[in-house]
Amino acid sequence: MKLQKLAIGMAAAMLLMRCSTYKPAVRDIQPREKRTLTERDLFKNGAAIAELAVLNTGEVEVETGLLLDLDKIPGAKNRKLHVPVLSYLVRHKTQGDILIDTGFDASFAQSGHGNFGCMGVFFNFAKQKPGQDVAAQLKEKRAVLKAVYFTHMHVDHTSGTPDLPKDIPYYAGKGTLADSYADIFGLCMKHLDGIEHVNEIDFSQAAAVEGLGAVYDIFGDGSVWAIHTPGHSAGHMSFLVNTTTGPALITGDASHTAYGFKNNVAPGKMQNHNEGEATLARLRAFAARYPKLRVLYGHDTDGSIVP
Repeated sequence: MKLQKLAIGMAAAMLLMRCSTYKPAVRDIQPREKRTLTERDLFKNGAAIAELAVLNTGEVEVETGLLLDLDKIPGAKNRKLHVPVLSYLVRHKTQGDILIDTGFDASFAQSGHGNFGCMGVFFNFAKQKPGQDVAAQLKEKRAVLKAVYFTHMHVDHTSGTPDLPKDIPYYAGKGTLADSYADIFGLCMKHLDGIEHVNEIDFSQAAAVEGLGAVYDIFGDGSVWAIHTPGHSAGHMSFLVNTTTGPALITGDASHTAYGFKNNVAPGKMQNHNEGEATLARLRAFAARYPKLRVLYGHDTDGSIVP
């Protein structure tokens, strides 16, 4: 028995050693637009120059306790379920295509762990149909990416990156990259191999909207805004996209589910719980003031996820 435990320990140690991976450098982006905006400023420009496509790239198994703070829901029990892994293609009429989060690459159609490393190779927790991967969907839409933006960099949001171009800029909120490597799965991440650096937006230097927080005008024309929404992860960003069919709010994992958003229940997994609850409150109040705003949740496309 002792020899068996020793063998298992040695195998695990060797596996962890193989998990050591490349980590991109960080380049700070200073918006240098320290000014005060109104919420109306977020909507009035660029209302008809962007298109938005939601790409469902597969499913991952999680626990409801990760998606929702079950302590806030009387009688709720933790259970496992599969949720969609989403990516968002934004098509700007003059600036081209950008991607928000990268979803899954094609490896998840071959195995239940896809390109997750370390201990992940021993588990089957993902589902994907052939041709559902992010690169295949981008090819079908004839998208030519100019940049990639991450809501945050947990592995289910970066795992499509290996199949994407490496000669385009990659953006995240300040602190996001370091936070992703603090996660146990982040230690195993090889998704960013080949990316020289990640551009991290410093929201302390960004424009501020009363009641919503710091924002960054991605294209400079008011069509797409990154919103500082920390809590689930350091530097987490949500996005407001002024599309040809109306404005859309991409919450990312500031709210995984429609249930959590509508019932004021923050995610269960938090890097900073107080920040996460404050973020959710701001986003809910913002959406309530603009009932025509379409809200897109981190891992819930149809509102079917309930505790």
